[in-house]
Amino acid sequence: MKFAFKLLQRPNFPWVKLFFQNYSYNISHKPTTPSFLWHIINQQIPTLLSDTFFMTNNGLPTFFWLDSWLLDKTLKSLYPHLFSHSKMKKVLASTVWNNGLLTNLRNRLIVVALLDLEVVLDLLQDFVASNCMDERCLPHGLPFSQRNAYNTIMVGQDTDTNHSCIWASRVPIKLKIFFLASPER
Repeated sequence: MKFAFKLLQRPNFPWVKLFFQNYSYNISHKPTTPSFLWHIINQQIPTLLSDTFFMTNNGLPTFFWLDSWLLDKTLKSLYPHLFSHSKMKKVLASTVWNNGLLTNLRNRLIVVALLDLEVVLDLLQDFVASNCMDERCLPHGLPFSQRNAYNTIMVGQDTDTNHSCIWASRVPIKLKIFFLASPER
């Protein structure tokens, strides 16, 4: 999840620039020769999007439909009829602000989608963008970190559901054993 977070939140990192030179920003589109890093990131993005929300300022790393940024839930889940008319499902909030929401929607909206459109446009007119970077946060306003994300995911669970990510990784066996044998984090 750390790599997915950095990919979406830190566009100036050299490896992120290199990643987007090789792959399109549409992460869900599988390239002809995906790397191991692409697989890891693509596997963790849904978890990252579902367990976090954005403090949105400039909208550059914020997905308009898929992130919780304007309300406490995603616009995709609150307005599914309007979302079904979207041309780009992973459009960024900054792109919608610059080009307008209507450029991202297909022609001939159904009546329910038109009603949703009016509500979303009313919500957007009250939002004011700034030049500050967006900040991805965990529930209860915790800043995103590996420790905070792990603790949030593990609340109320007896076993680690991510153990398969550790044992299925391509890390040398001595590092896997060291990780599992290390004392409480």
